[in-house]
Amino acid sequence: MNTVPNGLIRIICLDAHVPGKVMAIKVREHANLSGTNGAGKTTLLKLVPFFYGSSPTDVIPRKSTRTRFVDYYLPRPTSMIIYEYRTDRGLMCAVAYRHTSGEKPAYRFLAEGFSDDYFSEIREGRRCYAEGRELGRLWNAAHLECSKQIEVTIDYRAVIQGDAELINRADDKELRKLAVQFSLSGKVGKMRYIDKMATAILGRSGNMERIKSMLADIMQEDNVVPPSINLHRGIKNEIVSLGILRDLDRNEELFHSVIAKGTSYQENAQGVGRTHAELDSIGQKLTSGIVEQERTLEDLREMASSLSADWDSRSYDLKDQVIEAKTSVSSLERRLNKLHEAYQRWEDNDIHNKIADYEQLDRLHELYDAARQRLSQLEEGVEDIQRQYNENIALENTR
Repeated sequence: MNTVPNGLIRIICLDAHVPGKVMAIKVREHANLSGTNGAGKTTLLKLVPFFYGSSPTDVIPRKSTRTRFVDYYLPRPTSMIIYEYRTDRGLMCAVAYRHTSGEKPAYRFLAEGFSDDYFSEIREGRRCYAEGRELGRLWNAAHLECSKQIEVTIDYRAVIQGDAELINRADDKELRKLAVQFSLSGKVGKMRYIDKMATAILGRSGNMERIKSMLADIMQEDNVVPPSINLHRGIKNEIVSLGILRDLDRNEELFHSVIAKGTSYQENAQGVGRTHAELDSIGQKLTSGIVEQERTLEDLREMASSLSADWDSRSYDLKDQVIEAKTSVSSLERRLNKLHEAYQRWEDNDIHNKIADYEQLDRLHELYDAARQRLSQLEEGVEDIQRQYNENIALENTR
């Protein structure tokens, strides 16, 4: 007789969030997950409620800054999360893998315990991981008992929990057969809300009133009637007193915290009073400073007004001076143009050579006077020679 209790035995992550690796975590009885921050402990724990039918958005919320569930846990076609669990019929496997659409997980059940051979095949002489979409073909070829591919999480939840309400809502007879065959209890209608309770417990979150409501629904479905207990009035009063004492003991830390906060409040109030006095003093100084600055500002405004009036007056004089200067410049430019034209005419008349000749005029006068004196001397000599000639002619004629 098998004495091993039913339930989840281990989680196998095959080529999942750690590429190319097979990670197997035993979850029966006591399991210890240890590691540094970021080692992946919480990542693995979140897979427990997912086995019970928790939605992928409960594992990784849509508002999370992390990537989607299928992109994080099932990033490749060969990525799989395999849950090996035990029922009254023996070992089973629930498998989640990436849907062909790439937008959500798909599910299958296998009526066998986990084995590498069930999730791999020989290709070109090598054993390789099979893709999730090929599991049905692979298992049928090996004559293994398995389910069809389950497309949506709510149908998987209906099967694994045997949730009668979800099965009836789906109106799918095959889902009922799969629930009888693969549900943890082997029956329909015995494990409702277990996914939400696992999420609340592992995440240390959830509304306690909501959990109470879920437990009440389960007790109602199972026709569990809580027993009524008739207590003596004195006992009831004692129970109330004990409840008050229990609450006092339970809230001891809260009381100490409140007392500490009260003490801190008084200290803070005193500090606020001192700060208020300091702020008043600073405020008075700032107020007197503002008044002084306003006076200075008014003086500066009057000075600016006076300077503006002075500038307006001087600007007219400066404008007149500018106009006169422009007129003078125009007159001087005209005179300069005339001088330039005169200079050009002198240049055309070879003024430089004439200036040089003019500078030699005195020397030329001296040469001229010397030449005239020489001419005069020559003329006198010529007259003397002419007279002597004439005398000689006359003498010859007389002979």
